[in-house]
Amino acid sequence: MLTIILAIVIVVTGIYVWLFYPQQQIDAKTIQQVFVTTPDVEKYHNDCLHPCIRRMSDGRYVMVQSPWYKCQDGIENPILYISHDPMFWENGIVVADTPERGYNSDPNVFVEGNRIYVFWREVDTPLCEQLGVNCATVGVYTDDEGKTFSYKRVYLTSDNSSVDTEICPILMKNRNSYRFYATWYERDRTYRHNLGIAIWDGTNLDRPDFKLTKTVNFETKKICDKFKQLKVFGLFFFIPKPHKFDLWHFDLFEKNNKLYMVASEERGDVIMLAVSDDWERFQLQRKPLINAHYMETNLGCRQAYYKPTMCSEGDDILLFYTTNDDKVSFHNVLMASVLSIK
Repeated sequence: MLTIILAIVIVVTGIYVWLFYPQQQIDAKTIQQVFVTTPDVEKYHNDCLHPCIRRMSDGRYVMVQSPWYKCQDGIENPILYISHDPMFWENGIVVADTPERGYNSDPNVFVEGNRIYVFWREVDTPLCEQLGVNCATVGVYTDDEGKTFSYKRVYLTSDNSSVDTEICPILMKNRNSYRFYATWYERDRTYRHNLGIAIWDGTNLDRPDFKLTKTVNFETKKICDKFKQLKVFGLFFFIPKPHKFDLWHFDLFEKNNKLYMVASEERGDVIMLAVSDDWERFQLQRKPLINAHYMETNLGCRQAYYKPTMCSEGDDILLFYTTNDDKVSFHNVLMASVLSIK
């Protein structure tokens, strides 16, 4: 009887460790830091917090990102880049400067033909006050790679201070219609958590007619995390625990009529992958793409992740994500690897 009990304990413990011990899909040796510079280095400090990267029709890459050096909201402005090399970004163009009040955040880039659209959120800005809302998703386009931009258009607005349906807006096109996906979040002064995904549908980017058409629950999962860690002869060992993933920022990529999502928590420990067959409900994979505790065993330093993005690279997908610099914790850097999706 004792032998049976012991065997059950061993099996249960083994399953628990297999499920929740820090692990990841991406080989840590394949991850590289991406070179990013910013204009006005004294203001932006070559910082990169919230990137969005897409492929252009001629094979070049386009990125819009917003810095957040030392957690300064006032510099979270959209900066546009075009590059032949996705590992090298310089000569960025500031699309929108710091507003008189409030701040910019969460930029997104969308390419249609030779036209590049840049979208971002304004929060408590003079425009928001004029519209009578607390946040608005706005956008401009350029037909000459950032030499000139169109006038600013308003695409989405939200006036609910307790529920946000515009966090990290991502524009996708399906046939002849457009759709913004955003994180649907509940918040108060002491606590906030994800409710799912907000979907805004529209038909025209030049005359925006987007409406919040639905909110969809995001079916999260218990993923791997640590309860305690122990360092022995330079190696980290963990006592694992379950952790309920709380969706914060994400990006989307279409392949084989499926919509793939790479997602993160707010300054969290993981980058996750999810897939949707109907472009609305996502199935989250249990094993993280990137796990901070797993990475700590390889790097010897603690990371926290903020915003992933992805774009095509032949049959593979280039995965990018931001984390803290291992030498300067308040400096955000961009990292990259390859993600294979069959």
